[in-house]
Amino acid sequence: LKFPGGSYSVRAHHAGDGIYAPGDSNPVTLTVSPEASTTRLQTLLYSFTTGNATKVATLTYGSLLLLRADVAGASGQGVATGNIALTDNGMPLDGGAFRLNSDGYTEDQTTLLAPGAHAIAAAYSGDGSFNPSQSSAAVITVSKSATTTLLLSSPSSASDASSIQLLAQVLPQGGGYGLPPTGLVTVQAGIATLGSATLSELSNGGVTISVLTSQLAQGINQISLI
Repeated sequence: LKFPGGSYSVRAHHAGDGIYAPGDSNPVTLTVSPEASTTRLQTLLYSFTTGNATKVATLTYGSLLLLRADVAGASGQGVATGNIALTDNGMPLDGGAFRLNSDGYTEDQTTLLAPGAHAIAAAYSGDGSFNPSQSSAAVITVSKSATTTLLLSSPSSASDASSIQLLAQVLPQGGGYGLPPTGLVTVQAGIATLGSATLSELSNGGVTISVLTSQLAQGINQISLI
């Protein structure tokens, strides 16, 4: 017989037969103590293209990282219940608390790990049958995502004493699941600076810079972004 952790009052019952009447034994108190548990954390890079997840220690910002925490008892019997707390460099990750499913594990998909080193750990809360435990830290290094920058002019030609609108669009290449690019965008014609603007999260990687034609030489101008 398998008893979950806790205290029980156990008695034997005889159903009776053709000679003897039914009967019950005196109760016996049975206490089942929780056993030691082990928590294992896996860091997996998920691919929407193949549907596969592979173990990784490095990834590019904006990639989809799958964290899986499994809890097992020392005896190999029973399924742990309760919660897993995920931390990143000691701070709660994605709200922190995740409930174990009926198979004794939980998963979290995260895309917002900033570039740099991250020590991610999983701590199990324990239940009546299994003691708390904590995984070893999984160190993940996140590199900056490469970007593609597009520049459009409206209109593409203009007369003197007018202006043109330059639309700069900065697009991430590293999966695209993170926050949009931010920072300063500057447009130049040769070595001359025409103007600059700051990308924000609300601009979704795009910004418009107004340029006076008086800033440009007559004829064809090669305009670039820095």
